[in-house]
Amino acid sequence: MINIYKTQRELIVSMTWHFIKIVNAAIDTRGAVNVTLAGGSSPKKLYGLLVTDEYKKQVDWSKNKNSLETNAMFLRMMPKVFRSCSKKLCSIRKKYLLHKYLKLIQNLRLMKPQKKYNETIVAHVKQMPVRFDFMLLGLGDNAHAASLIPYATVLAETSATVEAIFLKEQNSYRITMTAPLINQSRQIAFLVYRKEKAEAVNQVLKDALDAEKYPGQSIHSTDGELQWFLDDDAASLLNNDPINYLNKSL
Repeated sequence: MINIYKTQRELIVSMTWHFIKIVNAAIDTRGAVNVTLAGGSSPKKLYGLLVTDEYKKQVDWSKNKNSLETNAMFLRMMPKVFRSCSKKLCSIRKKYLLHKYLKLIQNLRLMKPQKKYNETIVAHVKQMPVRFDFMLLGLGDNAHAASLIPYATVLAETSATVEAIFLKEQNSYRITMTAPLINQSRQIAFLVYRKEKAEAVNQVLKDALDAEKYPGQSIHSTDGELQWFLDDDAASLLNNDPINYLNKSL
């Protein structure tokens, strides 16, 4: 499903209520909620809205039974972005942060941190296959999602796990969930806005299937729901042509 809004404000408010609805449904149904929240600049407005008085009271976190560590995992591994997001989310609920995970990703000297991260997820969720209730993603200008960058070898990974990739341009490593792990989520949402994202949105939704070139195309729900939340600017190149991406066989 593709949702398009005239303004960024309308988009963020709608995304906020979508998140709240999913969280409350998961807590009511399963007594716990597990989500992954994207890093980067796009979700910051969402996180800022979630901690306001109007919205933070919409979830009764005391009903969340699964609070040994937290109920949130963060997809992006850039420490500055991660710390910024977690400070904001901390005001929603302190247990919402995975403190051991924070320490893990900020110390990339650990041996095979991706393996430890995967073990942490499995131990926390306590079910196989691992299914997050909600997966929030952004979309990069080069059509990447999570840290699945164009032509990365991890795009060929068929296991639902966590892998490390090397970014030559930044001379650094990044940890990412694989597309199969992301796709197991019950609810997946892309949050994309601004004019500079229009080409990437068009590439993922309208171009011929080429997930190596446009990694965002590798994201689809295997047994759940995928939704796109766009503002008019991000959707400006879509026109009214048929959208085939959501029905593609991947």
